[in-house]
Amino acid sequence: MAVRYKNDLIKTLEQEYLPISPETLQPDAVYSRDKFWLFRDQVRVLNHCFTPGRNGRLKYDTVIISDVKKSGKTGLGAAIGYSWATTPGLGGEIYILANAKDHARDRAFSRIVTYCDYLRREHPEKYDEHIEEQFVDTIVFKNPYARIEALPCSAASSAGSFVSLSIWDELWNYDLTSSH
Repeated sequence: MAVRYKNDLIKTLEQEYLPISPETLQPDAVYSRDKFWLFRDQVRVLNHCFTPGRNGRLKYDTVIISDVKKSGKTGLGAAIGYSWATTPGLGGEIYILANAKDHARDRAFSRIVTYCDYLRREHPEKYDEHIEEQFVDTIVFKNPYARIEALPCSAASSAGSFVSLSIWDELWNYDLTSSH
């Protein structure tokens, strides 16, 4: 049988993170800790994109995940962001960007907050292991320098920081020149 994970990010993404239903605030019924929640093809593509080459760098500076409407792209972005923040050796500034700050907060960032709230309720030891502080639009992790922040796409005030990952949502709605 082939190795399912070729890097720690994808292993963390699937073995630790669980998509949480915004309605029930519990793991979606189809997900559980004892079975995989990503499709084999998703794991294959994510392994390819997020496994460093011989030089220690990722193969791509930009990874675009595209799929049909309501297929889980925002949830997958949230899972990647959380996993990046909690995987040893990664971390850094992680930005969740959308056309406006409230959109950024209400999409992938809210999925991460819902997962963190679930951990605090159901698995406080895991929450304490990973989360330093939680604010309205920022989560600070114990992994050195790791933080996730919800920002509007034209967030000039954040320039110059240690950005290691940016997750862009609702690209179709970027209609202003400053958004581009």
